[in-house]
Amino acid sequence: MARADAKKRNLLRAKGYKVIEIRHDDQEVGVATLSGARA
Repeated sequence: MARADAKKRNLLRAKGYKVIEIRHDDQEVGVATLSGARA
C-alpha cells in the first residue's frame, strides 16, 4: 500500500496536482477502514 500511495503522489505531483488532494483521499480511506473492516 505504501508503495502505491507514493506512486500516486509522484504521478499527481508530476501532473501538477496538490499533495493535499492525496491526503484527503488517504483520510477517506482511513475513515472507511476504521468504520468498516477494522471496527
